[in-house]
Amino acid sequence: MVRQVRPLTRFVHSATRIQYAYWFSSRATTFDYTINPNRNISSPPNNDSAILYYWGHNKKTAITLEANGGSFMTAAALFATKPGIVPPFINNHICIMANRIFDICRQEVTHTKELTIQSLESGVLLNCEVKQAQCFVCQIDDAGNTSNTVQVQIALKIDYIISDQCKIVHEVKPFVFTATVPLSVPENATVSCMVQNPICVSRQLENGLVETTVHAFILMQSIGTEPIVIPFVGSCPVALCPTVSTVSGEQESNKSSNEKKTDDNASDNSDNNDSNDNIK
Repeated sequence: MVRQVRPLTRFVHSATRIQYAYWFSSRATTFDYTINPNRNISSPPNNDSAILYYWGHNKKTAITLEANGGSFMTAAALFATKPGIVPPFINNHICIMANRIFDICRQEVTHTKELTIQSLESGVLLNCEVKQAQCFVCQIDDAGNTSNTVQVQIALKIDYIISDQCKIVHEVKPFVFTATVPLSVPENATVSCMVQNPICVSRQLENGLVETTVHAFILMQSIGTEPIVIPFVGSCPVALCPTVSTVSGEQESNKSSNEKKTDDNASDNSDNNDSNDNIK
């Protein structure tokens, strides 16, 4: 319900009405659902309940929007608690900086051009394959309101497979073209593009020429960092790091010590044998 037109300044709004309702009766209503206190909606056959959230259920609580395309956004969460207990974080919100995708779209592009392939002067074209695909943002133009047009360059490397005098020859050629994509790009947002699923179809012409048609999708995104309000449940719990067992280290130390004693004993026995030999 909208009662007048003026700027919407707040983001976080509490629901003005919450009703525990019978789903079958409430699904066809907008603002006029009436609770029947004599209806039991928690037991068969009417155990199909619903929660109705209202933001502006009457003229007094109506949400106001900007003219010509104004909108309203809010968030709601449903928690199960014991009767009479309200979670302390229901109305607790914090403001954080978050990476946000302002707009995203995928545009289908097709481009055809003729290229000169030296190997085709004496060979036969067998096939073509797209070996590399890159996309570059060239220019962003303001188209008015919240819309922009983004000019991108698609740079491909196409491998032409040719049969030439009983040999298979590969000749890689660049294939570059531009495209224009409508995208909403707010101030301080960055735009990225990606080529998806590129394929090529080629037809051999005369005098070493080949006609190539490329078909691909361009994934466009405008991304930025923005402060947003989110519900705050609590800080992340920090547990103690697991202890590192030193048993293996002690065993290795004892093993080295025992090996050293064995070597020393062997050396002493060798010296004694040498002395006995001298006495004889």
